Amino acid sequence: LEMEKRSYELAVEENNFWLEVIEMAYQSRKYKQTRSIDEAYMFRKKIREAVLADINPETMAVAFSKFFADTEKRVYTAITLEPQDSSPSMITRLLASISDCLSTKKVSTSTQQVVAGAVLAVGLGAAFAYLSSSRRHG
Repeated sequence: LEMEKRSYELAVEENNFWLEVIEMAYQSRKYKQTRSIDEAYMFRKKIREAVLADINPETMAVAFSKFFADTEKRVYTAITLEPQDSSPSMITRLLASISDCLSTKKVSTSTQQVVAGAVLAVGLGAAFAYLSSSRRHG
């Protein structure tokens, strides 16, 4: 409880805290009812203060027993992780094939340079396309 109070004291000194307070107030049911950020904030603040005033070891024990007493009503969530596909991607396979081709002695130096330039051009084009699409969407 003391850690929570100290954490709150430190948080109110930060701009991000107040940004989150305004966002939460704006999204709250109280704001939708009153159309007042001040009332929504004060409502939430009063509830927080009331909860903190009522918290003590006894009330915590009662709340804990309510949440965890009835073992038959517990809800469980099972999560199954599937292994990632460890096979190389199509781009990895393509680049490996190009590298293998270029490293053989049968391909002339000028051909190697042309292929390397083409690969570089395609790579740069893909990078620019990705960056321009991420700027439009983000």
